[in-house]
Formats: sequence, C-alpha cells, structure tokens
Amino acid sequence: TPTHHAFYEALNALEGGHASWALPSGLTACTVPILAFVQHGDHVLVPDSVYWPTRRFCRDTLTRYGVETTFYDPRIGEQGRAAVESLFRPTTRVLFLESPGSLTFEMQDVPLLAEVARARGAVSMIDNTWATPLYCQPLALGVDVSIHAATKYIVGHADANLGAIICNERALPKLRRMAWALGTAAGSEEI
Repeated sequence: TPTHHAFYEALNALEGGHASWALPSGLTACTVPILAFVQHGDHVLVPDSVYWPTRRFCRDTLTRYGVETTFYDPRIGEQGRAAVESLFRPTTRVLFLESPGSLTFEMQDVPLLAEVARARGAVSMIDNTWATPLYCQPLALGVDVSIHAATKYIVGHADANLGAIICNERALPKLRRMAWALGTAAGSEEI
C-alpha cells in the first residue's frame, strides 16, 4: 500500500538503507534474512547474547535444515581481528550481530565484525532493535542488513506487532527473493 511504501522510505532515510520491508514480527525480521543467505551445509555465527527466540530458531529450525550455528562471545572484537577471523569456516555464510545484546547489553565492535565478514565472503546482519536508528546506523558501519523488532521503539512499544529489515544494495536480491518466497508481509493495520 502507499502507507507501506512511505514507511519503507522513512526506514531507508533513518538507516541509510537501499531497500526496506515490513514483516509481521521482530522474530520474522530476524529469521527471513538468515534464511535468505543459507542452505544445507552452511554455517552461521550468532552472538551468545542474542534475543532468545532468534537463538531458538538457530538451534532448532536451522539444525533441521542442515545449517550449523556457532554462538560466539559478543565481545570477541576486543580480542582483535585474528580472534574474529578464527570463528569463520569456509562454509560461514552469515555473521549475525546484536549490539547492544539482548538483556545483557554487550557492545560489539560492529565495524570490525562487518569488515571481517565481508572479507570472508559472508553477509553481516544486525538486530538493531535496542540501539534504534537514532543511536546506530549499522549500514554506515559496513553491515549489510539491519533488523528491527519494530514493535518496540519504532512504533511505540506494543502498539503493533511489526518487524523491519533495511538492507544495502548488495543484500537486496537474496532478501527480496526470500521475503517474496515466504509471503511474509505486515498487515495494513500495523503500519
């Protein structure tokens, strides 16, 4: 709807994004981007402090599809580039970040992690819900996909059940295909 498109334009302006989507929930906004970039035999890196439902999705659902997840120390960047690089495998396709981390609020070295992911051929994505676009614009820091449980700060905390994905041009084709393939869309009453 025109309202959806106005919302996408606002998200792009806030985050410096190339394209955006509204999804039915924050969890959907976390899972759709992961699914867009993995297939059987791949590996995903996720911070140990990640939002619990995202952790459950990686632990239970991705495992059923043959995708392995390693939960890493969110402060790994403090140990330097070599420590971050040691997390990656030849099959690592996604580096998921969350800064600050859910409930424990660790701050990750977002530019370093995004840089290593890109050098290793992986896509970086971040759950930016807690920081909000007002305090962090991850795409400007090198991240490919920014994710929000828009239910929280963007729409006023529980006024609507909504998720959002904002991406750069590099991530657009696979994200668009996955969002369309899954048929995930936010309802007209939510935006």
